[in-house]
Amino acid sequence: MKKLIFILSAFLILVSITSCRQNDQIADEYRNNLNLKSELEQKETFKNLDTDSKIRIWKSKLEQIKTKDISSEQKNLINNISNEVSKMTNADYDGIKLYEYAIEMAKITPEDEFIRMFSVIGDYNRNNNLYNESKLTEGKLVKDLENYLTNLKTSKIKFLNDTKNNSQRIATRRDCNCRWTCLFYSSVTNDNCNSTSSGCGFLWTQECTAVV
Repeated sequence: MKKLIFILSAFLILVSITSCRQNDQIADEYRNNLNLKSELEQKETFKNLDTDSKIRIWKSKLEQIKTKDISSEQKNLINNISNEVSKMTNADYDGIKLYEYAIEMAKITPEDEFIRMFSVIGDYNRNNNLYNESKLTEGKLVKDLENYLTNLKTSKIKFLNDTKNNSQRIATRRDCNCRWTCLFYSSVTNDNCNSTSSGCGFLWTQECTAVV
């Protein structure tokens, strides 16, 4: 009887591991296919996905980052971030711990590298030239994350709130579609679009504030 229980347990564990690997492969393939689109097309597709699918895509990206030549401190923080991302399906998840880890990561990572890690769907490739002391200053990106965290803690904003304030939305304007990656484009404006509740910034969980 004990032997039978052991065999059944081992079988269930094997099935579970196989299923997880298959899900990871599906997420990797979907993220890679999504990356074939332009950033604006990616965000349009992404916003229509359910939370589980969004989580799988970003966890796929986080795992890919860990395969690169990053420090042990960065890897530990990415593990912590990934664990927090898994909790995003909980209705009462407030995102505070997630952003605390994000700030720690931003303080030890050059801004351009951080953006390519956490605000770009495609694979991350380390740029060694950016890892020098002159680049590791607490700039606008860290301040942006800190301000966002403060707003979360004071309940000025709700984490992953998908509802839009229609009373402030101007129908003749487009929705904003960038935040950190705006400078990747030649023409950007922040006074002619409706801000969104999410879809930009860190893991695309922050508001979009400008349009390209």
